[in-house]
Amino acid sequence: MKIFLLNIYDKLIIWSFIKINCIRCAFYRTLEYHLEKEFIISEKVEIAEDDYGKKEYRCFVIDGEIANISRFTVDVFHEIEEEILRKLQEILRQLGEVFPKDFVVDIFQYRKENREYIDVVEFNNIHSSGPFLYNSIMEKSEDLLHRDKRKISGVFMDKWNECREQGFMIDERTNLYDVPGTFSHDLRNICVLGSRDGWCHDSIIDIEDFKKHESKINLCDFEEITDDSFFIEKESEREWKEEGLDDEQIQLLKKC
Repeated sequence: MKIFLLNIYDKLIIWSFIKINCIRCAFYRTLEYHLEKEFIISEKVEIAEDDYGKKEYRCFVIDGEIANISRFTVDVFHEIEEEILRKLQEILRQLGEVFPKDFVVDIFQYRKENREYIDVVEFNNIHSSGPFLYNSIMEKSEDLLHRDKRKISGVFMDKWNECREQGFMIDERTNLYDVPGTFSHDLRNICVLGSRDGWCHDSIIDIEDFKKHESKINLCDFEEITDDSFFIEKESEREWKEEGLDDEQIQLLKKC
């Protein structure tokens, strides 16, 4: 396992975290399943926001040139600030000839000590990256700043009428907690169930859960259900209500 640290103090934090909580904590037990993986750990940052939400951007680079840029939304028209384009152009110059010609880069704006900065979140190959409202692998935009913000990617033209001028952008990225085999998925399962196997969709965990030795749910506490008539009755009741029956009618049906 390789851990790349963007801040030397993080190494002390991570090592202390593991040492203090010993090999029984959920975080350490999850690491044991991913010893061949490479991790990049950075200091925590505050992502800048505006009226649309978090200021995160996805850029498709085709044949070494910026093809299109979009914020993380599929239904809100928006423009791109010039400083975002300048940062992307700077990134491409720094990469030079050593990087592939076709890729996707996500960048974001964050706040630190009352100042805002722009930096890279991650690079990915095109096949692993979904498009947002102005992204496409087939089209090179002539309007990277979206001065005509209603001119969206052809990928989303069938949803053009559903797009909005204003509104909060929903973060529509894939939640890695729900992708089997990922570190996040295994960590959540171990925190909640005590094992990387199984499924605990929508369970919420935080850093306090990472430190714990015991899972949130003790599977040994469950009892076998031998009579499921209660659940069948409740399901029938739900279906009757969906059909528009009132409580009196439902009670008469239950007596039959």
